[in-house]
Amino acid sequence: MGRYDLLRSTRHFGGLVWYLVNARRVNGLIIDMLQKDLWQDAVSLVGLFNKVQPHSETAQEASSQQASGLDLLKIYAKRESQRAGYVEQAYEQTSAEIRLTVMHHHT
Repeated sequence: MGRYDLLRSTRHFGGLVWYLVNARRVNGLIIDMLQKDLWQDAVSLVGLFNKVQPHSETAQEASSQQASGLDLLKIYAKRESQRAGYVEQAYEQTSAEIRLTVMHHHT
């Protein structure tokens, strides 16, 4: 599918997200969010995934590490993603951009 932007601002988006989380098929949506700089949404989506799929490797590792924020994305990329390399690359790019933004605001 890959046209998440068509549903993002509609009432159907929540249902789509719920379906994808239950079917363990959030990979494409996470990548889409990262490409659109919606990294906080991507972190929230992984958090929801971990709550709905508590026995997944991602949820287990996140819980044992008490992970939050971008670390949740990193764990998801390592444990669940069929396109782990792409998600990790997007994660690295996003976290680098966030660090630059934070450093820029503090100077």
